[in-house]
Amino acid sequence: MRNIILEFERIARANSNLVQRTRRRFCLSAFRDLGLGKLKFEEEIVEEIQRLCNFISKYDQTEFSPFRLLDMVTCNIVCRLIFGHGFAYDDPKLLRSLNVVVEAFKDSSFTGLINFVPWMKYLPFSGFQRLKRLGSQNLGFYKEMIAIARENYCRDDPRTFIDVYLNNQGKIREGHPDIAEWFDDEDLVSCIEDLFGAGTETSSATLKFGLLYMVLQPDIQEKIQAELDSEVGRNRMPSFKDRPRLPYTEATLLEIQRIGSIGPFGVPRAATIDTKLYGYDIPRGTMVIPNLWAIHHDERIWKEAESFKPERFLDSDGKVNRREELIPFSIGKRRCLGEQLALMELFLIFTHLLHTFSFRLPEGAQPNLEPEMGLNRVPKEYMVVAKSR
Repeated sequence: MRNIILEFERIARANSNLVQRTRRRFCLSAFRDLGLGKLKFEEEIVEEIQRLCNFISKYDQTEFSPFRLLDMVTCNIVCRLIFGHGFAYDDPKLLRSLNVVVEAFKDSSFTGLINFVPWMKYLPFSGFQRLKRLGSQNLGFYKEMIAIARENYCRDDPRTFIDVYLNNQGKIREGHPDIAEWFDDEDLVSCIEDLFGAGTETSSATLKFGLLYMVLQPDIQEKIQAELDSEVGRNRMPSFKDRPRLPYTEATLLEIQRIGSIGPFGVPRAATIDTKLYGYDIPRGTMVIPNLWAIHHDERIWKEAESFKPERFLDSDGKVNRREELIPFSIGKRRCLGEQLALMELFLIFTHLLHTFSFRLPEGAQPNLEPEMGLNRVPKEYMVVAKSR
């Protein structure tokens, strides 16, 4: 968010392509060093999910909103990656920081237009100044966490994203003198801001769509639970290694990502050369933003595109068909670098919830399927009732 909104002038002067490539390579390397996608980090995720399930159990078949709980579990998973630990669900610092992220995503719908008409950021009604204020509110929290990480920092045993960044900061600046000014403590704050915001809101929004469709179509929920009971059993919780043996569950998660399309537009791109696409001239430097929602809801690609049908991702043998038209994380060299983390946490949170509880709507409830629009798509808040299985 900082790159788009808070630093137009600095980016304009910098070799942003090299900055982006260097930062991306570093982040991917850091994720691997921290065990992302491996059993070690799965255990971290499962600890947070257990906390989530314990909270849900307290409602004891009374209605509640799952929204804040889903925000908290995804937020704490990202916090474990960045800071090395999660926070209590009632921690005031985390609640305040999470509120800023949620509000910033709601208010960011105009940023795509600012990419094309930059002077609009100066208009008082554009919301740009409010977004700048929101962005600055979390800086103190991030700097405080960096200071704590420095006190506990051990070069020979990096355990958090901050540790890995501090270990490699000098190497990056020496290897790229033309952009060395970027890889300072301010840039570390920017990386944390991006990971904290994007890693929290996108996954929680997907889960909110997922739980909504489970209560709207209980027959699908029951099929998933039957598959979990058959392939995993009732004596243990699902593991990420169970994923290949749960095709209907996996197909449902793919359909949630398709119909939810929580990131309706891909990240902004720019043409590197003059080109022509489907008869349209696109001059070099033209900003291009792909419409992922349109791809995911195109009736020419998806029959009955507005219907929720996991079966569209299963072949005739009942195996998962990962169709190339589904691109929730975008495609190419700038596809979402948090995809691996998102897929693991979506699978684990979704399967643990349905393995532990059966969800239904409160009597007479009729959720509104029109989403809230901001930087991403999120369902309007709804209530559910959970019964332990």
